Parts: sequence; structure tokens; C-alpha cells
Amino acid sequence: MSNNIINLNPSEFVHGKAISRQYQTILGSCVSVIFWHTDSQFFAMCHYVLPEVVQLSKTRQVDKIYMDNTGHFGSLILPYFHRLVLKAGLPVEEIQTQLYGGAGSLASLSLSAHFQVGLRNIEFAHLFLKEHGYSENLLDIGGHQGRKILFNTQTGHCNLVKLKALNT
Repeated sequence: MSNNIINLNPSEFVHGKAISRQYQTILGSCVSVIFWHTDSQFFAMCHYVLPEVVQLSKTRQVDKIYMDNTGHFGSLILPYFHRLVLKAGLPVEEIQTQLYGGAGSLASLSLSAHFQVGLRNIEFAHLFLKEHGYSENLLDIGGHQGRKILFNTQTGHCNLVKLKALNT
């Protein structure tokens, strides 16, 4: 099945119905959220980098660049996934969610919470899922280790490998 493994890079996302394919991604402070509905075999997976859109400029042109990158921000991709669930007529309470990533380096512990991106990414995902009625079925978040995950779109299962701790 190795020919059917596709890398999901930062800011990328995928959704659909079960297919003969697996998606893998490597996470540090970024977060991957996976939605899975067993009966319909609907899935959605993202690798978002930041929790919310950062306004770098007052000009619409610069803002538009960031707004077009839906997968880059939790505040854009998770509502998009939620709309897909509703459009498909799937009950939110039947969606299984998996949440991975959000690691931080040991050096980041001395920073204010605003600069701890992994922590902010985790907090955003928790809040969004809770506010919209999703249960968190599998979690492997935080800490100081990166993660490599491999998601099987036919089964909804995810294999996880922890990577070397982030020391700096």
C-alpha cells in the first residue's frame, strides 16, 4: 500500500469518502485534526500551522493572501470541515475526531502563552470542537516531541510515531 501514501504538508488538507489511500504528515507545533464518520466513511484531515488569521497589514490585498490559505489557520479550516459535515447531513455527535501535534520546545516554556504556538493551536482545536458538539476520541497532543502520523482513509485509523524531543 506504500504507493498510496500521500504526504500532507503544512497548510494542506483533504476530505472525501473512503478511498484506497493513506495520508501522512509530520507535526511539531502544528496540529492535525481528523474527522471520521464510520457509517458513511466520510473523512477530513488537516495540518494547520496557526490557530487564527494574523492581520499583518491593513491592506485588503495582503489580507486576501492569508484568507485564501484556508488550511493554514485553524480558524478557517475547522469551520470549513464543520460545514462539510453539515452539508453531508451527518450528525455531529457521530463524527469521531482525532487531534495530534501542538508540541513545543523546552525553550518555548519561558515565553508568554501568546508565543507558544503549539499550545495555542491545541487550545483553539479543543475550544472549536467543544463549541460545535464534537467529542475528542483520540488525542496525542502537547509535550516536546514531534509526531509522524499516518491516516488510513478506509478505516479511519491513524498510526502514530513519536519523534525525537524538541530541545531548542
